[in-house]
Amino acid sequence: MSTGLNILCLDGGGVRGLSSLIILQEFMLRIQNTKAGRTIDPHEHFDLIAGTGTGGISACMLGRLQMPIKRAITEYAKLVKDVFGERKYTGSTLYKGTKLQEALKAMIRDATENEGEMMNNGHESDGCR
Repeated sequence: MSTGLNILCLDGGGVRGLSSLIILQEFMLRIQNTKAGRTIDPHEHFDLIAGTGTGGISACMLGRLQMPIKRAITEYAKLVKDVFGERKYTGSTLYKGTKLQEALKAMIRDATENEGEMMNNGHESDGCR
């Protein structure tokens, strides 16, 4: 019997996007309780993880980089501090895009040891996409 697809979609929200990860952490703890206490990461439970804005960043951390939820929360909090902690008062945007780019490269480098890691590894798998 097919159980269908488990899809996680994370909304953006800048600094407030942390709440999505905290709610997901509670959800994953509840799933863990049904799996005899076995720790399960989001990429193991969901077939597809997607998001918009900063939710897309969270989706990449959880899906492609396969971060456990606790690490994703830590990385997200660091990203928010580094990128959104200092407002830009000139120009058309509120925050510096270069800070976001640098923070994302550092996060990817820490997770994969290669800041240029492709987000699509070129082959299909049975895991999260």
